[in-house]
Amino acid sequence: METDNKFIAYFDFLGYKSFIMNNSTEEVKRRLGHIFRDTENAIGKGKLIEAPYGYIADINRSKINCLNISDTIIFWTNDDSLESFREILEVSFRFNWSFTCYHFPVRGAIVHGEMGVVGYYRDLEEGGTYNLNTIYGKGLVYAHEKGECLNLASCVIDNSVIVKIREYGNPEEFIGDNAMLYKVPYKKDFEFDAEYLLKFYSNNSINREAFKNRSNGIKRAFEGDNKEMTPRAIEMLDNTIKYLEALVED
Repeated sequence: METDNKFIAYFDFLGYKSFIMNNSTEEVKRRLGHIFRDTENAIGKGKLIEAPYGYIADINRSKINCLNISDTIIFWTNDDSLESFREILEVSFRFNWSFTCYHFPVRGAIVHGEMGVVGYYRDLEEGGTYNLNTIYGKGLVYAHEKGECLNLASCVIDNSVIVKIREYGNPEEFIGDNAMLYKVPYKKDFEFDAEYLLKFYSNNSINREAFKNRSNGIKRAFEGDNKEMTPRAIEMLDNTIKYLEALVED
């Protein structure tokens, strides 16, 4: 089993436990359908194809890998080329703003590092199944650790990515439309200078009315689905709105 350097985006849903515990099984299934749909929309980068029951995301041409385990979604590339970075950046950008601004806040990190995958599935003779899905590597562990320590809903681009992208040119040219430098708040153990944090808009600034509308959407995403607004959740919401406000141009 070999590991290679890849770009890895690791996301967690915020408030997932209370979402599960405070809703009926039928409602959880309904909302999970929305999660699957919007994840596919991010992977498809907004492209749709016609299906017997309407239009669905066209994910067939994506080179991004995706694994959803409970409250965690992981995207990763097959290599660490500039083309691969561009795709995982666009997918992560779409995933980040569509969830946090509309129905389920997420936090995460994009890193460059080692990751390997083992996958195997077998139907057993007596009706059981054996399903082995293992992902591993130092890059994956670091992406998990850094994402878990974010004290707001968004996704940070780690310096390991910046170092790699410098091999292809000025990182700002590749990242600037999707992320901005910001003093990212962490809950513990992590302390960095300004880092690139994924935006909730693709333009460089927003007006006060757009800020009001988008911040209301973020607030609804935090509070919706009967999620508990603990002091920690309130702090993360406040930090997320504060970050959004950094994009406002009066």
